[in-house]
Amino acid sequence: MTKKRFIITIVSACAIAGTLTYIFLSAVAIAARARQSERYIEPDYIRYAAQGYSFDSISKKTSILLTVTQDNSPVRVQLLMFDEDKCSLDVLDIPPLTYTVADGFSGTLKKAYDTGVYKQIVSRMLAMNVNYKLEISSKGLATATELLGNTQAKVSHAVSVGDISLKKGTVTFDKSLAADIILLPNAYLTEDAVYAYHAYFSSLILKTNEEGAVDSFSKLIGLILNSVSTDMMISDIIGVGNLSNKIRLNKINIYLLPGEMTVYEGGSVYSVHSEDAAKLLNQSFRVKGFEVSESELGAPELANSGKSFSLPKQISDYIP
Repeated sequence: MTKKRFIITIVSACAIAGTLTYIFLSAVAIAARARQSERYIEPDYIRYAAQGYSFDSISKKTSILLTVTQDNSPVRVQLLMFDEDKCSLDVLDIPPLTYTVADGFSGTLKKAYDTGVYKQIVSRMLAMNVNYKLEISSKGLATATELLGNTQAKVSHAVSVGDISLKKGTVTFDKSLAADIILLPNAYLTEDAVYAYHAYFSSLILKTNEEGAVDSFSKLIGLILNSVSTDMMISDIIGVGNLSNKIRLNKINIYLLPGEMTVYEGGSVYSVHSEDAAKLLNQSFRVKGFEVSESELGAPELANSGKSFSLPKQISDYIP
């Protein structure tokens, strides 16, 4: 192939790729606008309440299992639970070393990640359906922080854990600080270690809420295409994006799965506090009427010292 023909081929390929990208993004935007302009339909929970049911007894929930990895191993795991009727979001922070027993598997979620049925094991552990999974590397998440223009959160007290020091007041998270917090060793051993990550994760939510789903997506499109893997379809992403635009900050909460670090079979694991975990999941992550007892969770209680961390739950507590 001559040099001239080679150049023409490259230019043509770029033009085609650019056109396809434009068509794709346009289609997403058009679909999103169409969804938003649909005729208002009264939510199920309002209609059922009018028939005498409890206000909280009916709602539609969509869950996404977010996993942040380092060297193809999970370092952070969150369950994002969207309530479509109440327009709320509850985030469950699940330590990757959480010990679980489910359908013949026993071990930590870190071990479960390599089984090929990771999402199903998490679903069985929590005794609830997990709709989708979304995965990103720790480097990718730290880069997202930078692409968003750095993020901020209010820290209620000075935090010093490992090599990380956060001063009381407004903290700005850049790519470097984000990476350090994401990969913090012994991340669930102390309250301050968990608090530092919750402050950082909340800063991401605050930033995307401030800018809106569309603007945030436009800044992150390159990263999303290259560094994020998911089993969600385009229609699913559009639906969650539209819902995100309706959620107010006072309707977003972040929780740590109740439990504590301990030693089991010669290794460090996170033992769930079964009674407290069942109560939290029933209150904030399930539809009322579908409560599950602690014995139905796929997470045996290996240790319980009676101690628990006292962490802010509302994302609005982190507003600078």
